[in-house]
Amino acid sequence: MSLGHTGAASGHVGGVLLFTNHGPRTCELSGYPRVQAAGGLTAHVEQTPNGYIGGLATPSAKAPYVELAPGQVASAVVEGSDIPIPATAHCSAVLGSLDLWLPGNAGSGTPTEISNPAGTCAAIQIHPVVSGTTGRQDQ
Repeated sequence: MSLGHTGAASGHVGGVLLFTNHGPRTCELSGYPRVQAAGGLTAHVEQTPNGYIGGLATPSAKAPYVELAPGQVASAVVEGSDIPIPATAHCSAVLGSLDLWLPGNAGSGTPTEISNPAGTCAAIQIHPVVSGTTGRQDQ
């Protein structure tokens, strides 16, 4: 697991989480990765099918099953806002990093720590895993 492209536009910030199969066999992923603030900070992270930056092509769609052959990559978008809620002059506690678990592995295992994409400080959303490297499901 790693952090790919990050970006920002009109108060929306986020990044693409990449899941690469480094094993010798095909594996399958489906659902939402677990994301939480690292370092003892707290932040509300909501599972949503899509958002401004990425996710499923239609909000009513179910999370797809993504088969990953050795060397293939799947992705999911984590996004939020760099505008604090309620609106104030600045983010009081910008999260420095996030802990990340594979979908279906939320209750066990050691998380992968990634840098916080583009300074997300409010309304954090995680979208389901999709095929490819963009975090956006094709229409």
